[in-house]
Amino acid sequence: MTLTKTQKKYYNYIKKFIQRNGYSPTEREIQKHFKRAPVTVRGALTILQKKGYISRIPKKARTITLIGEKNV
Repeated sequence: MTLTKTQKKYYNYIKKFIQRNGYSPTEREIQKHFKRAPVTVRGALTILQKKGYISRIPKKARTITLIGEKNV
């Protein structure tokens, strides 16, 4: 499945954050970066997960992992 322009921004931010820091960002860090409401970020992450781009453990911080190496 392909991603929208906005979904690509979220995915690429997560990917670069992990490369730079060695761990994934929290939802709050993503919210702060994009200046979006919690429900907006949570929805975007859910879509990325459903489309098979990321996996995460609900209610746990820093559990976002990229699935495979997707070129977005």
